[in-house]
Amino acid sequence: MLGNEVVVRAVASEYRRKVLEHLLSSGASTYTELMRASGLEESSKFAYHLRRLVAAGLIKQGVDGKYRLTGKGRRVAVMLKEEELDPPTVLDTLSEFSKSCNVRRFVYGSVGVGVGLWYLVCGSIMTAASLLGMPAKLEVAGTTYYALLNPTVTALMVIAGVIALLIGLKLLSTEFPDASALQLVMMQRYTTFLLLRSTYLRTYLVTYLAAALTFVALIWLALTPYLGS
Repeated sequence: MLGNEVVVRAVASEYRRKVLEHLLSSGASTYTELMRASGLEESSKFAYHLRRLVAAGLIKQGVDGKYRLTGKGRRVAVMLKEEELDPPTVLDTLSEFSKSCNVRRFVYGSVGVGVGLWYLVCGSIMTAASLLGMPAKLEVAGTTYYALLNPTVTALMVIAGVIALLIGLKLLSTEFPDASALQLVMMQRYTTFLLLRSTYLRTYLVTYLAAALTFVALIWLALTPYLGS
C-alpha cells in the first residue's frame, strides 16, 4: 500500500499523518477539527494538506460536510500507526524517503547546497582575510611566498556560493515544500546512503570534482597577482 508513490507523497508530511491519525480515532470530523488536530493555524496552509489527502484517495468529504477516511485511507492510517509501534530501521527509512521524492532532483539539490555552503564559507573567510590585509604563507618547490588574496576573486566565490545554495534549496523545496531552509540543509545526511542505492553516484562525484577543481583555480587566480618571495 505505502509503495504507491501518490500515497507515499501524501503521508510524507507530519501534518497529514496527524489528520489520518485523528480520523482513525474520531471516524468523522469537520474542517476546523482536522485543522486543530494537524497543529496548523493558517487555514490556507491546512487546505493545501487536506487537498493532498483527498487527491490521494485517503479521505473524502460527506454530504454532511465532514471528512472521513476512505477504505484505502483507513488501511494506510492503520499501517502508519503500526509502524509507530515498530520503529523502522535505517534502510526502511531510506527506502521510504527515496519513494517520497524525485531522487534526481534531490541529488542535484544536494550538490547545490553542498557546493554552495563550501564556496560561501571558504569565500567569506578569504574575503575577510584579504580585506584585513592578512598575508598567506605558501611554500612551492622549497621557495616561500607571501600573498594577499584578491578580494574581487574571493567575493566572486561568495556570490557563486550564494547562487549555488539558493538553486539547491529551490530544488529541494520543490520536493519538500513544508520543510524550512535548515531542515533542507540537514537532509544532506541522507545523500550518501541514497546515492549508494541510485544511479546518480557518478554524476554526484563528477560534479563535486569539477567544483573542487574550479575552487582550486579560483584560489590560484586570487593569489597569482600577489605572489612574491
